Amino acid sequence: MLKYFCTTTYMQESEELYKKIETEINNIPPNEALNDKWVKLAGFIAPLNNYNDLITEFLLVPYFGACIHVPPPPANQTVLVEVAPDYGIRQEDASNIFLVSGQIRITAQKTGIGEASYSIKNAMIEIYIE
Repeated sequence: MLKYFCTTTYMQESEELYKKIETEINNIPPNEALNDKWVKLAGFIAPLNNYNDLITEFLLVPYFGACIHVPPPPANQTVLVEVAPDYGIRQEDASNIFLVSGQIRITAQKTGIGEASYSIKNAMIEIYIE
């Protein structure tokens, strides 16, 4: 049995199965029940834009390092966030877990590092503390 796991056939079958699973996950639609709801979500950030040395736009993602590593998280697990005035994130704080509060909307967005099914504008941001 161990010999099978090292064969080209096994590797090809594994790769095909992984691609099928990835396709299914990426085709899960956004949750319509969330549209226009006020939410408070925890997650990590993948920075997109800066202003005056503060991160002002980012993808909120479910795990650290998402969008840096391939593949990025599915769009239905990603939120494009534009921060409210005075809520920018300092670069040195970017590796923390954050709480993002605001009105979530279903808006398919593509960025240079990933896709998001949701967006929050004028979001209030705070570092998550357990």
